[in-house]
Amino acid sequence: MTFGRTVDPTHDRPDGRDRRWIPRSRSDWLLVLGIVTAAFLVRALPLLRGAGLDGDLGYDDGVYFGAAVALTNGVLPYRDFLLLHPPGIAVLLSPFALIANATNDATGFAVGRLAFMALGAINAGLVVLLAGQYGRRAGLLSGLLYAVWFTAARVERTTNLIGPQTTFVLIAMLIIVSARPLTTRRAVAAGVPLGLAAAIQVWTAVPVAVVVVAIALEARADGSRWWRPAIGLLGGAAVAFIAVCLPFLVSAPAEFIRYVFIDQLARPDLGVSLVTRLQTLEGLPVSSAGSRLVNAAGVGIAILGAGAVVLVARRVPAARIWCALVVAETAYLMVSPTFFPHYSAWTAPAAAIVLGTAASLVVDAVTWSRPLRLLTTAACIGVIATLALGIPRYQGTVIHSARLEADLGDARCVSADAPNLLLVTTGLRRNIEHGCPLVLDPAGVSYETDRGHLAKGAVGASRRGAPGYQRAMQAYYGNSDAAMFVRLAADGLTASTQKAISDKLPIVVKRGTVTILLPRAVTFP
Repeated sequence: MTFGRTVDPTHDRPDGRDRRWIPRSRSDWLLVLGIVTAAFLVRALPLLRGAGLDGDLGYDDGVYFGAAVALTNGVLPYRDFLLLHPPGIAVLLSPFALIANATNDATGFAVGRLAFMALGAINAGLVVLLAGQYGRRAGLLSGLLYAVWFTAARVERTTNLIGPQTTFVLIAMLIIVSARPLTTRRAVAAGVPLGLAAAIQVWTAVPVAVVVVAIALEARADGSRWWRPAIGLLGGAAVAFIAVCLPFLVSAPAEFIRYVFIDQLARPDLGVSLVTRLQTLEGLPVSSAGSRLVNAAGVGIAILGAGAVVLVARRVPAARIWCALVVAETAYLMVSPTFFPHYSAWTAPAAAIVLGTAASLVVDAVTWSRPLRLLTTAACIGVIATLALGIPRYQGTVIHSARLEADLGDARCVSADAPNLLLVTTGLRRNIEHGCPLVLDPAGVSYETDRGHLAKGAVGASRRGAPGYQRAMQAYYGNSDAAMFVRLAADGLTASTQKAISDKLPIVVKRGTVTILLPRAVTFP
């Protein structure tokens, strides 16, 4: 994709040779396999050494896996419970939910996490192949960067949205960039994985828009009917998106539209500064105190990144689509009202390809001096090695699931402020079997109950000023037979809400980081 100017790929090198690299030899494929293996280990080892496959890694992954378990048991998102994203993630996780049905939720969840780590490793391999379009060195450096960059690895260790969304986008791009010219049939084929990505997260509209513009300009520059590949891609995407979403839309049309689109657009501004966003996108540590050194490093790296975008756009016209994706996705995250650390993984594939290609160009520029070329290459590998060493050695928080399960006793309806607590115990199963109200995203309830009225700033403070949310939480926790809490600060429960809950569940038990509220005194192990 050259954005309006056709460039023969053989002209990408001064000597007229084709720059593109496709692994063919055994040594080439061993290099790719090494990068894929490294990516898997970077995602798996910190968790296996840390909290384990049933540990607490946050909030969102439990929402999505819980939705898949509910779906495979006939409880539909939108119709029966709130899900603030399209249903693609629940459908994708359904095979692992079936494993959970055959064993238990904790086992299915653990297998799902391992599968998503493998998916992240595959993404690293796809990055190698895509960046290989611009040279062997570009492919290897880009793939290595993606494999060890915490910006990407932070979400590809569990059942989050961005890992599979990245896979589908990369597959679509592989179909597109390997076709010269891009036929309408290939455009339709590329549109299908883009539509599947959009069925996981509606953010995919941003890369879809960039790709549509790119292929339209490419076709126009070739003298073709520019609208054919553009319409083909959009048509393929629309068919895939509708195929996944239509059954859920039909089952609960009003709720589907409201949860997936309206509630998302009405989310409040979290007040995250531009500098903090930059640091997060770059994978730098973010300090609440705002270290001057870290702030300066964040700005400096951003300037170097912008320089890499300009360099690649000027020197490798075929890679301009990745430059456009980096700019568009970064711009979106810089202005979006909501911003959480894991959002950074969204920009990682395009950024890795641009940075790896730029590094390759720098090495090529010093071909006149072998020592300097070796030194430059070593510097690039040194940066990647430093990123690898920066990956946390231990990740997650241990959950004492056996003790929690014993504490639940004969409770029929179980509530939790983090759905993974329901998954590592029998809490979710109890709720489904006994027909209890299913709340898999209690924090997300605030975006529905107090849509458009949530205050700007930290989520906890914002929710404390949300009366609809407070009433919903009093009903959810207070009407259960046991309630588990692990993120009270983010819950934003007011003193009156906490009192209303404790009046019905007065017994307090601490199990590590988890607080359990029970209705009566019991004997604990």
